[in-house]
Amino acid sequence: MPRRKVVVIEDGAYRAFEELAGRYGLGVNELMSYYLNYFELLKPLVDEEVPSLSRRLKEVPLRDLALFVLVNALSVVREVYGTLKALVKHLGVLEKGFTIEIVDPVLKDGRFLGLYIDFVASEYSETPITEVELQIGGVYVKLDGYETHYEKGGLLRVNSTVGFEEELGDRYREVRRNLEKALEEDEVREELEDLESYMCDLCDVCEVKAKIRDADGALELSIEAFTEDFLCLPSIENFERAINTILRKAGIQS
Repeated sequence: MPRRKVVVIEDGAYRAFEELAGRYGLGVNELMSYYLNYFELLKPLVDEEVPSLSRRLKEVPLRDLALFVLVNALSVVREVYGTLKALVKHLGVLEKGFTIEIVDPVLKDGRFLGLYIDFVASEYSETPITEVELQIGGVYVKLDGYETHYEKGGLLRVNSTVGFEEELGDRYREVRRNLEKALEEDEVREELEDLESYMCDLCDVCEVKAKIRDADGALELSIEAFTEDFLCLPSIENFERAINTILRKAGIQS
């Protein structure tokens, strides 16, 4: 049996719950309960941050530090969500029928650097792209032989599964060779250069590369775009054009 407790909240906060609940056909108690039950997601953050702050701010009571961490966490969530929402809308992945499969933090030596989001095409998607991998922030890339860290960097990789080894059988190597040859075609090079030019018009540092990959028994065509600022990344429609051209040149699409 769930334990019942009385929680006192301010009138303004209650009215916000009441308005939201009424707008979407929810009960106020249902909405508040749902919200409070997810507090467990914030608990590890409080447990991690408060001791660290307490060592530096010894005169501040722990209760005040805990509330400070919670308020900041919620503010950051709001800002990050707004940024992600705008970026995802610009990329056009949800409109194309992709669903979010994975959201992971990008960490290095325990430090938070950015986010990794994996989008997978649903059965309703009408696109040659089967997966979109997005990293915002904390991107390390090797350019001109040197690895550089871009704090606001963006990395967008689109993958198109061309076929599976068990299905293609003896044709697997032939299809792979045709894809490799297609990457050398002038029309394909121009498509990739156009993709790179789009980003380089917005940011100084950018790169686009395409390759054929063997991924767990699947033959994949992958196009990867990097830019120093994730806000300069192009929508996936730009990638679709390049992928369709490559598949056509390889004789896979008509």
